[in-house]
Amino acid sequence: AGAVNVQVMVSVDLALWRHLGEALPALPSWAQRGNTWAPAVAQIGDRFVLYYTVREPARQRQCISVATALAPQGPFVDERQSPLIYQLDHGGSIDPCPFVDDGGGLYLLWKSDDNAIGRASSVWGQQLEADGQSLAGSPVRLLGYDQAWEDPLIEGPSLVVADGTYY
Repeated sequence: AGAVNVQVMVSVDLALWRHLGEALPALPSWAQRGNTWAPAVAQIGDRFVLYYTVREPARQRQCISVATALAPQGPFVDERQSPLIYQLDHGGSIDPCPFVDDGGGLYLLWKSDDNAIGRASSVWGQQLEADGQSLAGSPVRLLGYDQAWEDPLIEGPSLVVADGTYY
């Protein structure tokens, strides 16, 4: 999206799209502009919560942060003083995916960026607090790979529940 952190597009037919502008006009002071991707939005109460990947410039690794807005198109504001998730010992963290279980529990999935440091990446998950803006409990490694055909990495996690089964 060029110089845009998180672009917003709208369509009534999924064929013709109209650009609405920038959903995240300003990054927090600790983040580097030009390296945001993998946005995911969840409505939590009366707010919309944006999880996104961004580069932390001191170590030049990717991390995950969170911003909020009153409308799904933004503008989103990230008031954090540091990343929400930053697994520096795993090469960083990318590709956030929020999930609400059948009981209303909030969770966030993401990919460790181990492949950025020559190791096998994994999918992780952790429960979120009720506002969706902070973590609860401890992270859990959910999925890795151990077959040659799966090389070089896994990424872009997603989770759904159907008839009591999580996929």
